[in-house]
Amino acid sequence: MNKKTFTKIPDIVGVSEFRADMASHLARAKKHPVVISERRGDDSYVILSKNSYNNLIDAKEDAEDAIELARLVVEHKDATFIPWDSIRPA
Repeated sequence: MNKKTFTKIPDIVGVSEFRADMASHLARAKKHPVVISERRGDDSYVILSKNSYNNLIDAKEDAEDAIELARLVVEHKDATFIPWDSIRPA
């Protein structure tokens, strides 16, 4: 899996500026997220490339899996396990 790091976004683009140069801003979104804001204090929107979005979802799922694995390890710390090779058909 291609690991991509996410950092805080340093700049915000206004809706009018985004609309005026949409192609350029969408090209930038391939490299890093672009934040569009209606007005200061109002709602903001983040534009991500498809790959960045998929990487973000993968990272979220990996984090959830790690939390579940840690929970299961603690829950079953004293359990006796049967080796997979002994129950798997040859």
